Amino acid sequence: MSFMLFVLAAAASATSVEGSREAYNNCMLDLTLTMLKAKKSPDDFAAAAKTECEAERVAFHAAVVKDERAMGSAATAAQEFADEEVIAVQEDFTAGYADHVEYGTVPVK
Repeated sequence: MSFMLFVLAAAASATSVEGSREAYNNCMLDLTLTMLKAKKSPDDFAAAAKTECEAERVAFHAAVVKDERAMGSAATAAQEFADEEVIAVQEDFTAGYADHVEYGTVPVK
């Protein structure tokens, strides 16, 4: 029975991570659209990507840490992994923004 509880807890935790990742991605997408409309530079976007969507970023980071800890990771390792996940989202959107500026495209929401 305890194995089944572990599986259910892991599934709930993964859902929390995915939901918070989706919320963070949606916020970053909205930021992308807003900044493209305002014709901001890729450098402007890169700076904004680090400061905007704070609530979503914090929630995503916390969900990743919680998930990693539930899987047995040490606190430091969980924090580092969550940091990497947040940076990956920021870098993906920053690279995508530069591509949109270069090619004159707009992402679809």
